[in-house]
Amino acid sequence: MLFPLAVCDLNQYLKHKPPPDVMSGIGIWLIEQMLGTCEAIEYLHEYISSEGESLPTRRIGFHHDLKPANILLFESGKANRPVWKLGDFGSGDVKYTAVKSTEELYNRKASTGDPVYSAPEHVVQGRVSRSKDIWSLGCIFLECLIWTLIQEQDAVKQFETARNKFSLDNPYNSPLYWCQKLQGKPYLNPEVVGALQGLDDSREVHKNYKAALNIVRQMLVVEPESRLNAVQLCKHFRSLQTRWTELWIIGLMDCRGTDD
Repeated sequence: MLFPLAVCDLNQYLKHKPPPDVMSGIGIWLIEQMLGTCEAIEYLHEYISSEGESLPTRRIGFHHDLKPANILLFESGKANRPVWKLGDFGSGDVKYTAVKSTEELYNRKASTGDPVYSAPEHVVQGRVSRSKDIWSLGCIFLECLIWTLIQEQDAVKQFETARNKFSLDNPYNSPLYWCQKLQGKPYLNPEVVGALQGLDDSREVHKNYKAALNIVRQMLVVEPESRLNAVQLCKHFRSLQTRWTELWIIGLMDCRGTDD
């Protein structure tokens, strides 16, 4: 089988690509790629299909190994604006149920997925559902926003080092996005809380980036039932994409008016 050749993966991109000029329109591209990734997860998480005269079928599924290294980047024809595509579905699963069924799909395997980007509920509940993918995307999107807004070459790596300060407070001794109290209750890694708050408090960060940070906050919730689902995520990012596009068009019109 032959597949298109990826330029690199998102992990390599964030760690080796110089931070972008935030005034270059990078925000529109970033939100477009985040939205596209959320739409892919929405399609994977739940899809109702009907073929011919057969009854509609509900298919639910999950990826469960979402991390920057599993998001492949492909040339788009626009300089420094690659297209993101999901890869490595080896930890994924799908299940077909009745259309009106409310059945959930769970994974009880502790070995699936990179622990750094995995949600805490496996340790607490002994199983993970589709909501694990939302947590993982939240981790990835936060790294993307740090790369975009901090404007330092090693910002993502520094964020990983900072999270590692609390590596003894989780069962994997790794720079996870969550920690665990002695009683077993998970909580957000303090460095993650600090990164979200620091970017949100910055006067230099545009309100549309702050809106993206707020979406990420709703993804990085330790209680899986309280996280946004894929449908809600797509709705939020579509709204943000519309606002960002309108802002960009207004900016272009203002520039043309000045030139005239």
